[in-house]
Amino acid sequence: MVAPALAATYTNDFSGTGANTDFPTETNGSWVVGSGVYRSNYNTSETPSSASISVPGIAGTNFTISTQFTVASASTAPVNTGVNTLGFGVLGGNATFSGDTVPNAYYLANFSFANGPTAPSTDVARLRILCLGDAAGFTAGSSLNNTDGPTTGFAIQKDVTYTLRLTGTYSGSTLNLALRLFDATGTVQIGNTAFASDTSPLVGSNFGYRERTGTTTVLDVSYDNLSIIPEPSVALLAGVAGLGWVGIRRRRGNAWTEVIHLRNGIISMLAPGPSVRKDRAWSSASCSSPSSSRC
Repeated sequence: MVAPALAATYTNDFSGTGANTDFPTETNGSWVVGSGVYRSNYNTSETPSSASISVPGIAGTNFTISTQFTVASASTAPVNTGVNTLGFGVLGGNATFSGDTVPNAYYLANFSFANGPTAPSTDVARLRILCLGDAAGFTAGSSLNNTDGPTTGFAIQKDVTYTLRLTGTYSGSTLNLALRLFDATGTVQIGNTAFASDTSPLVGSNFGYRERTGTTTVLDVSYDNLSIIPEPSVALLAGVAGLGWVGIRRRRGNAWTEVIHLRNGIISMLAPGPSVRKDRAWSSASCSSPSSSRC
């Protein structure tokens, strides 16, 4: 009896050496690794931008995805009702986080860090978790007042580093998600937590960054120290504890022998199949379509 393999931890410090470089899929804007950070710089109004990498085997396993980010002083706030957001695309069915069909569904977990002067109060300093492409079984979540010394139009300070962290925890067949904002060290939480859940979780393998600019906006953000860490569930740990000693009986000719094995390898989860989820209609409580300016 062999325990299934736990997906490997993925880390990237964007040093530009070895595998610590830019992601294989980048859409819109300018994504560049340099000076030890992954920089996104673009100014296309109301348009999403993303960068992603495939990390197989995470789906079905408790996980944490975390990154440091710094909004540069060159960034500007939207001029009207729009907002600037940054965050994660998670368990995506495709590398561009299109969210246009069920097979391309993904979780969007983001932070509205800058807003126009007439933006709705529900869009300011908001942490939010959505499922774009297949919202069946999904309960969206958001929280407000995630601010740190804001200036006009901004919920956080420019040129100051923060940490954004999303955790996914399975309870039976339900995936529970929690998004939080921290200081640079990742130890002091800023504001509240956004929670969401999905009774029929996605199983895509694409993870990465996903941003959106508001109207007439310059977005200049640097990311660093990304980590995607799979974690064994409590149930799995309990099950594997019972595998510490495993007795196996073999028959050789007419004789029976007892073989005792000590299992002390790495715990792991079986990777799901390639399908993201069965066909369902696209829906979302917070977005009219995947390309909506509110996503």
